[in-house]
Amino acid sequence: MKVLKKEEGFTLIEVVSSIVIITIVLLSFSQLFIQSNKTAAYNNEKLVAINMAEAELERLKLMPFAEYLPSIDSTKLYNFETISDIEKKLYSDGDNYRLNIKATQTSEEKNRKLINIVITVKYRNSKSTVEGYIRYE
Repeated sequence: MKVLKKEEGFTLIEVVSSIVIITIVLLSFSQLFIQSNKTAAYNNEKLVAINMAEAELERLKLMPFAEYLPSIDSTKLYNFETISDIEKKLYSDGDNYRLNIKATQTSEEKNRKLINIVITVKYRNSKSTVEGYIRYE
């Protein structure tokens, strides 16, 4: 009498069902990776915009009346609401960043010889704002 040996292995249905399950799991993770990549790119754009605004603010602190506020005489005390509203384009790696500088001064700031500077950088859908003071003598 001939005895058949039991053959071990996976059936076609088991292989196909495992492939389907693995595909579903990988597709769900791929959506997570895509979304995290978009978020990282957006955060990178915001970070570049914030750094540009902070750099412009520091540049203004060094030379407040040279480039951006040339019509202001630094030897006088001021009493005004808005000194200047300047828009400038910045270019970084072929991208166009719009920089808006707004300088204001209240009477309290005038007494302390300070100018309030608000710098806003716009890029695509993101907008970043940095605020600081410039001291003049």
